[in-house]
Amino acid sequence: MLDWCPHCYTNGRGRTNVRGHFGYAPKPTRYKPWEDWIMKRPDAKVAGGKLGSLPAVDEQWVKRYPTILAYLCDETYDDGGVREVSALSISIREGDFLLALNDKDLKQSVYTQAHSLTEGLKLMEEALKDGKAQWRPWKAGKRK
Repeated sequence: MLDWCPHCYTNGRGRTNVRGHFGYAPKPTRYKPWEDWIMKRPDAKVAGGKLGSLPAVDEQWVKRYPTILAYLCDETYDDGGVREVSALSISIREGDFLLALNDKDLKQSVYTQAHSLTEGLKLMEEALKDGKAQWRPWKAGKRK
């Protein structure tokens, strides 16, 4: 009878993983929570110039800020090409509202600063509608 087993020895050293011997460790099964609730792509077709797949759109926003809402919701260009929707960021610094509309598809942003949120949205809407918005291209560089 052997007192020494080569499989137990190599399992203990971490070189092998032979079932039934000392040092055997079953392979861990990792739980991936995102696999349980994977987001399904919606089947809704979006026509150019119409609002995207927002579940509820405030009618006051549609009346007051149609250009901003178009940047945030339109998933297609006028020619039918697919575009990535923009993002609107709102922050407060030194008592003023800072608004940033980030066009992810063209990699550029437009910024507005105002004393109130509605004033900032009005300024951004007017600049976008008149074509006077000063778009700033994103800097190509390393992100942290």
